[in-house]
Formats: sequence, C-alpha cells, structure tokens
Amino acid sequence: YGASIVGTAGAGTIAVSTSDFSIEADSANAFIVYYENTSIMARKASSYTGTGFSWGAATTVFIGGPPPGYNYPAIARDASNKIFVVARNEPVSNYIYSAKRAVNANDITSWEAEVSIDGSSVNSNKFGTVVPLAGGDMYAVWIDGTAIEGKKYTSGTGWDASPTAIATGVTGLENNVQMVSNTTADEAYLVYIDSSNNVVFRRYIDGTGWQTPVTLDSNAGNDYPTISINTANNDLYVFWIR
Repeated sequence: YGASIVGTAGAGTIAVSTSDFSIEADSANAFIVYYENTSIMARKASSYTGTGFSWGAATTVFIGGPPPGYNYPAIARDASNKIFVVARNEPVSNYIYSAKRAVNANDITSWEAEVSIDGSSVNSNKFGTVVPLAGGDMYAVWIDGTAIEGKKYTSGTGWDASPTAIATGVTGLENNVQMVSNTTADEAYLVYIDSSNNVVFRRYIDGTGWQTPVTLDSNAGNDYPTISINTANNDLYVFWIR
C-alpha cells in the first residue's frame, strides 16, 4: 500500500494515490481493480508474467457520482474465467453493496448490468469479498454494520434473492472478513473477527450451507485476519495480528 500501485521490481506502476485495490492473478493472467475519483477502475497486465510487465489501459467497472461514490472493491474469476467485482456504493447518504460480471472470459472491456446484492442501509461499515465455487457459481460475503452476510451467485440464474446471515462481527476495517475457496470441493472458507473479538473460521459447503464456527483465537486485541490456501494439497493457513 502507498501512493502508487507497483508491480514486481518496480514495474507495472499505476500513478494513482490509493490503498483501495484488489488483485486477481494466476500463471497466465493478472488483473487489478482500484478506486479512482469515486469510480472503480480495472486493468489487465501486459507482458505478464515477466518482471517487466505493465498494466494495460484502464476501463471503468463502476461509475461513481458525488464523493466518495464506489470504494472497497474485491475481484475474483469464475470457473470460465469471467471476472466478478464487488464494491460498496454510496449514492447519497446510504450504502449499497453491488456486483458486476464481465461479459467475456479474461476481459475487462465489457460488463454486465450492476446488481445490488445488499440493499440500502445507513451503515458505512460495509465491505466484503467474493470467491469462485464450482461450475461458474460464486459466493460473496460482506459486513453491513456488524452483520456478516453472504449471497451465492448461481451460473445461469443469478444472485440469491435474500442474503444469508452468517455471523455478528465488529465495525472497523481492521475487523475485516477474508475468504478463499476450493472449486474442486465446491467449498469456501471464511475468517473474521466476531463480536467478542475472537478470530473465527467458518466453512461453506455448496448445497449444505455454512458449517459450525471454529474459534482460532479467543485472546483480546485480534485484528486483520487473512486466509490462504495451498492449491497443491488444499491446506489452509490463517494469519492475524494480536
């Protein structure tokens, strides 16, 4: 994080002063979405995976209005490599959580219509993430005030009509929600700070739902949980600051 977004060995610099961005990458493609002037922009890496890669031309995912507009973007790709972006929108004084899907695989130049996956509320503490499931399905999780909620996107059908209540969290960006997934198992894995300031892990099994929460750390002062998956053996690793 800093005054610019910088790639490997100083390459791939984007001259935008923001710490509000998200990256999606594999061994062949890399994408970034970021906040700029009330909007959410996207770029695709050129000459990737070389250390001298650069970011291609910016395209607009969400067009913002009066400040702050859209912020807190998160990016992921489905099983067919179509990009999903979720972000918070503040059109006036209330807050909406929105999603968009790219029209074509590994492409950021054309987007489907915006969908409000969580309606208007007065809670400014509204941000989240999205991960792929099997068969082109996706799952998004966000916090609205202190309510941690989620919705599934079903390929060919769209987003669930109503959000699922998952847990009660805490306000503040340091009490973030983070998620990874295993598309082969059709599962997602979530970590968050709950209302007692515990670090909590929860597993989502598609077709079954959210499993029993597991407390990883019940000591005081836990912040910034994050989770990653070793794709070679599907081991999970969780880190946080206490």
